[in-house]
Amino acid sequence: MLVAFDGIVENGSIRETDRQKERIFRGIGTAQKTTRKRLAIEYGLRPATITALVRELIEDGLVAEGETLNTAAKGRREVFLEPVPGRLITLVVHIVSHNVRGVLVDLTGDVLAEETRLLNPEVADNRVLSNAMQEVALALLDKLPPGAEMTGIGISVPGIVDPEGRRWVYTSRWPRMAGLTFDDLEVQSGLPVRIERNLNVELRSRLKRRPNGRTVNILFVHWGYGIGSAYAHDGRVLSSGLGSLGEFGHWTVVENRSRICICGQKGCLETEAALWALLPQIREDFPDAPADEWAFSRFLKEHDLAKHEAIQDAVSVFAQALRNLNMAFFPDEIILTGPFVQHPEIMSRLEAQFRGRLPAFARDNVSLEVAQPGADEEIVGSALPLFEGALQGLLLARETRGY
Repeated sequence: MLVAFDGIVENGSIRETDRQKERIFRGIGTAQKTTRKRLAIEYGLRPATITALVRELIEDGLVAEGETLNTAAKGRREVFLEPVPGRLITLVVHIVSHNVRGVLVDLTGDVLAEETRLLNPEVADNRVLSNAMQEVALALLDKLPPGAEMTGIGISVPGIVDPEGRRWVYTSRWPRMAGLTFDDLEVQSGLPVRIERNLNVELRSRLKRRPNGRTVNILFVHWGYGIGSAYAHDGRVLSSGLGSLGEFGHWTVVENRSRICICGQKGCLETEAALWALLPQIREDFPDAPADEWAFSRFLKEHDLAKHEAIQDAVSVFAQALRNLNMAFFPDEIILTGPFVQHPEIMSRLEAQFRGRLPAFARDNVSLEVAQPGADEEIVGSALPLFEGALQGLLLARETRGY
């Protein structure tokens, strides 16, 4: 099962039987093999309570009976209980390089089907992007497994997002897109649509997987085609009213530069350190350098680009910006992703310059960690709120639900 379904039932008006039902479902989902008897022992509940709540979970299609436990002891037979991950399905649409990718994902986080549309960034405006997302979503809905229930559509995109207005405000990856809304997708699919910033959902997923995710403050930073960050305080990913926090790729870091950023301003960090801005200079020496982040990560290592002048200059500017971001948030940990930090020499140089620019009192108070690319994390992070919303109703005990 997807990690950390604890807390799905947390409203103060929820009855104890609802909390028991949630714990039983979580126990069945996380244990390799369990039975009614084992659940009663583990949770200290009466066998009759376990029997009644397990019966509800089976009737709701969330749990199924498996094989019978082989036992020579006399008495009632024990039957293994198994989760039914395909009972609920979420459709997630996200961006991979210049591809619009959609997936159907079940309660285990497994991808059941996918669709992809490659778009040209020079012509991909609101209409093109909207059509591509609708095509991907509708094609996937035709692949929905029999008996499965859709929770909704989670959309994870880079840049600035207005989640309340369900509006994709801006991203450097698609310069012709501005203020894209998803009302048409909701109408065409007949499903609720939830849009969030990709760094936020990826950080949410990583927090769920960490034992200390609720007790540390984490700054999550992506340095790749674009530059951005997300921040979690005590396990909660923070956001502003516009849906963004940490857009430091568009901090002004240099003055009197003529180059205009894709955002329309001058002197942005992205114009000095983002992959999109470095590629022209890199391609003067390496014409085949790719724009795709994952492909560029391999290209970096194969061609020993760590010493390239453009990258060395970018490391210096990025280290200073990261230092300032750290001084603003004072996180316990900084997690870095993207193609540049995957190269050991670049990462070593970045950390040395970053720590060298910190004051003595802050130098040893933060750890730096390099994370692998997180497409799976992004899918899980986007799907989790929709799964949790659907489960809130299913995990209410019968009398509370009015039966």
